[in-house]
Amino acid sequence: MKKDNRKNRNYGYKGDKNNLKRCEAVSDMVGAILMVSLVVIGIGAVSVVITSQSTPVDVPSMSIIPDTNANDLFLYHSGGDSLKRGEFIVRVDGEDFNPSELSLIPLGDDDGESDWDSWGVGESLVVPGKSDYSQVQIISTGGGHGSLIAGSGEAVITPTGTATATPTVTPTATATATPTVTPTPEPDVPVADFTGTPTNGSVPLTVQFTDLSTEDPTSWLWDFGDGTTSTEENPEHVYSTFGTFTVTLTATNPSGSGDITKTDYITVIPSQSCEVEGITGSYYENENFAGTPVKRIDQRIRFADQRAIDDERYDYGSDITDWPNPIIGRDERFSVIYEGYLMIDEEDDYTFYLTSDDGSRLWIDDNLVVDNWGDHSPKEESGNVRLTEGFHPVKVEMYEKTGHAVLQLEWESEGFGRGFVEDFCAEDCCKVPTAGFTADKTSGGVPLTVQFSDSSSGSPTSWLWSFGDGTTSTEKNPEHTYAGAGEYDVSLKAANAAGYDYENKSSYITVTGLPSPVGWWKFDEASGSTAVDSSGNGNDGSIKGTYSRVAGACGDGLYFDGTSTYVLVSNDDTLDAPKYIAYAAWLKPEPPVNPNGMASKYLNFTSLICKGSQDEDNYELFIRNLDGTSKFSFETYSGSYKEYSTTGFGYEYGQWQHVAFVADTDSGAATLYINGEYAATVTSSLPDSFATNNNALTIGVQQMYSPYFFRYKGVMDEVMLYTVALTDDQIREIYGICTPSPTPNAPVADFTADTASGDAPLTVSFTDSSTNSPTSWLWDFGDGTTSTEQSPEHTYDESGIYSVALTTTNAGGTDTVTKTDYIDISGVEISDFARFVVDEGVFIYGEKLEFNGDSINGLGSTVIITNDLKADKINGGASLSASNIYVENTIDMDKGGADIGSQRNPGIIYAGNDMKLLQGNRNVYGEVHVGNNLELKDARIHNNVYVSGDLKLEHEPWIADDAYIYYVGKIDFPKNFPQSILDKCIKVDSVPEISIPEYSIPNAKQASWYSSHGYNFDDGDKILSSGIKILSDGNYERKRDNSDDPRNIIIVSKDGDIKLENYNKPVSGILFAPKGKVTFKGDSFEGLVIAKDGFYVEQGGTDITFKNMEQFITNPAYYPF
Repeated sequence: MKKDNRKNRNYGYKGDKNNLKRCEAVSDMVGAILMVSLVVIGIGAVSVVITSQSTPVDVPSMSIIPDTNANDLFLYHSGGDSLKRGEFIVRVDGEDFNPSELSLIPLGDDDGESDWDSWGVGESLVVPGKSDYSQVQIISTGGGHGSLIAGSGEAVITPTGTATATPTVTPTATATATPTVTPTPEPDVPVADFTGTPTNGSVPLTVQFTDLSTEDPTSWLWDFGDGTTSTEENPEHVYSTFGTFTVTLTATNPSGSGDITKTDYITVIPSQSCEVEGITGSYYENENFAGTPVKRIDQRIRFADQRAIDDERYDYGSDITDWPNPIIGRDERFSVIYEGYLMIDEEDDYTFYLTSDDGSRLWIDDNLVVDNWGDHSPKEESGNVRLTEGFHPVKVEMYEKTGHAVLQLEWESEGFGRGFVEDFCAEDCCKVPTAGFTADKTSGGVPLTVQFSDSSSGSPTSWLWSFGDGTTSTEKNPEHTYAGAGEYDVSLKAANAAGYDYENKSSYITVTGLPSPVGWWKFDEASGSTAVDSSGNGNDGSIKGTYSRVAGACGDGLYFDGTSTYVLVSNDDTLDAPKYIAYAAWLKPEPPVNPNGMASKYLNFTSLICKGSQDEDNYELFIRNLDGTSKFSFETYSGSYKEYSTTGFGYEYGQWQHVAFVADTDSGAATLYINGEYAATVTSSLPDSFATNNNALTIGVQQMYSPYFFRYKGVMDEVMLYTVALTDDQIREIYGICTPSPTPNAPVADFTADTASGDAPLTVSFTDSSTNSPTSWLWDFGDGTTSTEQSPEHTYDESGIYSVALTTTNAGGTDTVTKTDYIDISGVEISDFARFVVDEGVFIYGEKLEFNGDSINGLGSTVIITNDLKADKINGGASLSASNIYVENTIDMDKGGADIGSQRNPGIIYAGNDMKLLQGNRNVYGEVHVGNNLELKDARIHNNVYVSGDLKLEHEPWIADDAYIYYVGKIDFPKNFPQSILDKCIKVDSVPEISIPEYSIPNAKQASWYSSHGYNFDDGDKILSSGIKILSDGNYERKRDNSDDPRNIIIVSKDGDIKLENYNKPVSGILFAPKGKVTFKGDSFEGLVIAKDGFYVEQGGTDITFKNMEQFITNPAYYPF
């Protein structure tokens, strides 16, 4: 068995269709052929003897497809009869091959077989050593006769009919005086065929076409596929544009015509040429590639400074360039980057040699090929890479510290020996362009003239436009007129020397049978405040107020918020409607926002479109739904104010509906349409004309009727304005342009981050937590970078404080959330005191606490008193419900009944010295620690007590069943003291040690820090607006003002006290007096107080509630201490 040296050769046909040598000859021969024999008898005597055909012999019919590899010819049986092994021969360029000498590749196999019986469809014969062939013939030898049944290549004989036995030539005994003449038979219809050389190349490509048709055609018609033709037999044709071209030849003789079409036969690519040879070098006057470089173009990279050239240890040749002194005036401590393109003539494996002193690197196609980096004397490194024919981006980097400066680039391949690289192209000629285009209008009525503009990047040099209606253009910015209605795809193929790129826009141009509108606002713009007019009249609008682009009825729509959004279109004569007005739009309305005091007759009215002011409109349309009853009004001016209206049609909130209106002064009728159908007659008695004006046009608002304005709320889409009277059918056609889809709820954007501060570089993982199923995300990380991932990871490389924004979108709309100063990479060190305040939930810290209010509340909160806590400074009926209370000296509670500690979240109650819980039936919640002695009388103890000194019991305190008092010193109690209480008092050798956290209140920061972080400098004169931040150098005092809104405030008194008085509305925030005290007189305060000299609450009934500093300041870099 002979092994075939190719793979996968049994296929329908997978060869190169442009190089295919193919013939599918048919072997059906015409049945009875009369054979004419001429016999010479004697001198000058001619005898014509007519003999009939012998019995016909059946001849097989089949077709072949030849293909080759490097050595052999493969004949693929593509259809027809099977041939037995001993009943045919293969003739290649006149040389006969016996099938017994040939191997056959069966269908579905890769290997050739030498032992086979017949050659059938899908199988290939292998003819060894005949890869370079011109002609192939398959000759049937069955029945003892030779008949051509298939062939390919030059001078192929195409037989017709059935084969016959060899004709008999019969001499006559005597010459015949008069010969018998046989009529000349009609030729067969031509079988068209041709070749072209070459079949591919770059612009301009000259192709020589050669006719190979049989049956003696007498005329030819060539179609070259680029819009040109020829009637020559063997024409030469020049392709001046790039692309793939299908060629058709029609060959004709008196019997008829035959044609052949070769699809995508000619391939023409853009011309690849280099206008500026060489490579661009950027020279820097330092070794770090920093600063502004000096540039020049070098033909090759073969450089050394004079010291290296003069060094006898090296031989750089006589033509090496002294470098880089002539360029930057120095040969030490410099760097250079060479960039350009490497021109490759033939695909091959290439070896590159890079020699340098000091470091250098070579990139080709953005891949590192040679790495010769580092400080070193002249050293060579090499690398291998396979490169295809064409242009390849190349870059060389080199730096020099001191000593010799050398840089050389050489190469070699199997096709040439080692030498310096000089095949460089310096221009930016080799980047494939990115195709793009725009049109001045994308819709309108027949005929529609559109100006197309190329917006491709990458410097294309040729263009091929397809307008979707069967016409093309090679202009850069063509103008085209569409003569028929329909939707048209438009494509642009932009090319340069490097290649080409397509931009295709489906259904880009819409041409209707309608007249062209004077304004067509589709609201399909991706962003920006311009509402583009698609009518071609240039009536673009400016979107005012707060708006968003959401899912519309046809693509995107514009959302009007009902309080500020409208579209303003500058005045233009095309917008004037003296006789006729037609309006159409898709609306998805919401109940409007009625201004306070609006008269009932105006409630829920919204202005759809308006040109004019108040009661002198050229036209204005209003619509409303009030309590389920709809009303439409048309206002105009014709010597006097006119208003026409109708009621009772269908107009619903929260759903799409198409609203159209036509006013025709010729007929006097004004008609309303809903969803393409007649809805109501607004009036039948219009004036003869409408007065025009010079006012702008507005959409969604009335121009001048303060304070009402009649603002539209909801989504608008596809607003169309005509100054002709449209018919019922035309209204239906507009309505049928699109069908709105059900709209989901717009997303509500939100996100979190796994960390918000740290040192650079800091990697932060962001997690999208938006609701309502967004389908796209746009993150702005605040450092100039963005992401469209749902939950991206981002690294901040530079110090700073960054705001982060997330925009989420779905078909229902878009929502954005911005977290200001969210990420801190500022390197600001957070003080231990600030961390302690946040971690421990500190909300009162100071020397004293004087409290005349009702309660101090704060689950998980901490109060720290650096002196004493005494009952005479606490309202007897109050409760100090902090979880942890640390008092550095004595807790003396000998009157009143103020509770101590949190019942819901008990923590630690600590006295650094003595604790006295005497008069007052007060509750004590939390684990009590006493640094010295404890006196206990009326209190109610809910948790364990630990006493480092003596225990003195008086009266009968209450102790919870699971609570005990552990003491180290001695115990003292009255006679007859209840044993049940004594049993809960246990003497021990030691108790757990605990101490007040040792932190000192820090001073205020520098004034410049507060200024740069948004603080106002004030001593109490400014209004306390919500969120205000204040720094006072001395005492800050503020009495309530009716304008105050003291929520989420921060007040810092750098060297004095803070005093807030007479606040009968809630106050919340942070009060920081590092050298003074805080005094509060008001109904309630939420937040934290840090004051060296204490916190004083002077008014009865005041409630103080803890809030952690993190609830006011999310970024630790903004902590005020």
